[in-house]
Amino acid sequence: MLRNTKITGNLLLIDDDADLLQLLDVTLTRLGHRVTTASSWDEVVSRLNETAGANKSYDIIFLDLMMPVRTGFDVLRSLKVLLYPLPPVVVLTALSGIEHAVQALELGATKYLTKPVSRDKLAETVREILQGKQKSRF
Repeated sequence: MLRNTKITGNLLLIDDDADLLQLLDVTLTRLGHRVTTASSWDEVVSRLNETAGANKSYDIIFLDLMMPVRTGFDVLRSLKVLLYPLPPVVVLTALSGIEHAVQALELGATKYLTKPVSRDKLAETVREILQGKQKSRF
């Protein structure tokens, strides 16, 4: 087994905060991941259509809960209908209440992180999820 092999993934970041999206994009890209961003539901649908047309998929979706028009909970419900199987969804939000975390996990989120999140925690989360997906393929 190659322990030093770097695992990279195709990530979709969904957040209405343009500055945060840019920061996450740069951080995750520097870690070797392919990153796509969306700041609204319309952009999410567009990105999903692009990947479907290219016969690709996302390995992990990062999702903010506090978004205008459609909340992250609404987006997560819709993703469950549109994507099968649903890729791992990491909720990344400023909402720190346990009730929000429980609701997100009940809706299918894989992990719940509160903002601000450190670069190390972000990298660790992605690595854990991608390693888990890689192990499940064998």
